[in-house]
Amino acid sequence: MSPKGLRPLSLFIVTALLSLEVASAGQSGVQFLGSKKLDYSEDQPILGISSIRYDKAHNQFILLSDDTGAVPNYYGKNGQSRYYLIPEETLINRQGVVKSKDPFLKTSGSLVQEVPIQPNDTIVWTTNGHIDTEGFDFLGDNAFLVASEQSATFLFNWVSPWIRFPGWNVHSSLLKVGRDGSLLGAYHYPSEFSNSGWRFDWKVPHWVPFAYDTEIYNWHSEDPNRKGVKRNRGFETVTHLPGTSDYIAITEQSLLQDDKNWDHSQGTTPSRVLRFSMAEPANLVSAYVKPDVQYHYQPTPVPVELFDPLADVIVQSVSDAQAINDHQFLVIEKNYVKKANRKTVNYSFSEIYLVDLNDPLPPIQGNSSNGSQESNNETPENTVTPLPLLRKKRLLSTQDFEKTFPDFKRINIEGVTLGPDGDSGNKLLVLVSDNGANSPKPRSTDVIFFKVPEKLFKMQ
Repeated sequence: MSPKGLRPLSLFIVTALLSLEVASAGQSGVQFLGSKKLDYSEDQPILGISSIRYDKAHNQFILLSDDTGAVPNYYGKNGQSRYYLIPEETLINRQGVVKSKDPFLKTSGSLVQEVPIQPNDTIVWTTNGHIDTEGFDFLGDNAFLVASEQSATFLFNWVSPWIRFPGWNVHSSLLKVGRDGSLLGAYHYPSEFSNSGWRFDWKVPHWVPFAYDTEIYNWHSEDPNRKGVKRNRGFETVTHLPGTSDYIAITEQSLLQDDKNWDHSQGTTPSRVLRFSMAEPANLVSAYVKPDVQYHYQPTPVPVELFDPLADVIVQSVSDAQAINDHQFLVIEKNYVKKANRKTVNYSFSEIYLVDLNDPLPPIQGNSSNGSQESNNETPENTVTPLPLLRKKRLLSTQDFEKTFPDFKRINIEGVTLGPDGDSGNKLLVLVSDNGANSPKPRSTDVIFFKVPEKLFKMQ
């Protein structure tokens, strides 16, 4: 081929490469590096992953499953609460290249260590079904602090495989779990974060055609002063503030008492954020953790152009948080647009925010004439809240990468962490999806990698 003929070809190649780079980069310079899909098997059921942490000391990722030991999983087994230790090099190399060519279990399954969390009958409310593991972080060198979302367990699961009668109390707790899976302690929040209710669950097995998507009956007290977390919407995350003995815990959605007085014209009802010390409780088998300070965190509303208010239901939640220093942490906001017509596939997207504990907005009372929230990264200053409202800044939205990775429209992002140190001026941000433990056909778990410019980890 003549040089003249090569010129258009080379121009085409350069243009194609530039197009790929643009497609994988967000507006702020965040780059999508790729996803490693983790398959599952009956022997290695990587199902229901609810959180992720990078363990720098051991060069491995730790994935936590939210199986409770009381609900049959995809394989018809009561999957026990557990976590997986996965070597870093099986997912991504030091050059930031995601190893996504071959099935995970085929190439790396033998390197994965599964660690079940053992129930401990000597510790109150830690039998199977009560260990509802949702989020975690390190508690010293040899243990984890695990967020257990609720204790409304299935007390009479033996009645049948699909009719279950949960218990009465609904509350969140924290568990101290050793690296070997031993349950070493349980810590409880004050009573204002618990509530009472009864739930009857008619669970039709997934092999019954067209019947697995069933309604759930719930009964709660009509007491107008009822307080506490909502069922399955409690403290879903806990994270350690480096350089301190303090931890941050955040509710997945608002508390009942926050719902009661909230002016919904002011935007999304905020989640509750607690900051507390584990210096003393960590040495005890059982204790109450009392927050030293509390905040509100307000999720950003779903843009109006993404849903039909007459036909769609919006579900928003905070699914995980990861502290990056003694006053800043990352938060995942999950957003679902659920169609009234169940034959229509739901749409989802997630956003990652940088949150700062320093200089929060002060409590503000009184209504505002403007109830809308701008779509930028600033928290509205006119929100009615009895607690300081944390400032936040958006780092990325999965909407920016849907053309490169269409799965973002359907997957459930549950965990966030910072990975191994990136190249100069960048950090590796890692997300993990929850594929559902007892779905008719769970997806593979996705471990998703982004390169984020270090300059973005500063509030502006």
